[in-house]
Amino acid sequence: MAEVTGDYREPAAVRQRNLWAGVRLWTAAEAFFFVCFVFAFFYLRELNNNHMWRDRHANPPVLFGSVILAGVLLAAVAGGLGARALGRGGEASWRRATTLALLLGLAAVVLQCVEWPHLGFLPTDGAYASVFLGWTGFYLLFWVGALYWLEIVLVQAVRGRAGGRGAALVADAQAAALHLEFLAVVGVVAYLLLYLVA
Repeated sequence: MAEVTGDYREPAAVRQRNLWAGVRLWTAAEAFFFVCFVFAFFYLRELNNNHMWRDRHANPPVLFGSVILAGVLLAAVAGGLGARALGRGGEASWRRATTLALLLGLAAVVLQCVEWPHLGFLPTDGAYASVFLGWTGFYLLFWVGALYWLEIVLVQAVRGRAGGRGAALVADAQAAALHLEFLAVVGVVAYLLLYLVA
């Protein structure tokens, strides 16, 4: 068996194509995942078995939901603006915007975790409650994963590792920002359905 030595990184153009294909496939998979909750919302709402779609106690605080959504949207905007600034050569601006995006995104995570114990309902308190808690729970997991990805890109750039400079950094930052923006759109849909339409 021959010993493999040397640096066998894939060319930058191949890496960027693979990254963009990967992020598009991943966001498409997430879209199909969250469509399940949209379907469950409308199906169970229309079915309304025994008039148990929404228990009278299942009223999440709209103020909490609005502040959480604001944190998500501001984090996505900061991440997107930072990635665009990096594409124009402004690495310092990108680092500041990415740090702001991470802080805002983490604030949204903390607020979501604070909201759950104060809801006053459990997943067994009707169909709406199960959809609400299932959707927000899984959304939080995906959101934390997106923030973790953004943090990895930032740390690699700060340390100057793994292609953390030049075109590779721009591609990484733009892919992570695209993913964050996609999840922000999912957050808007969740807010509209779970807090306003229900």
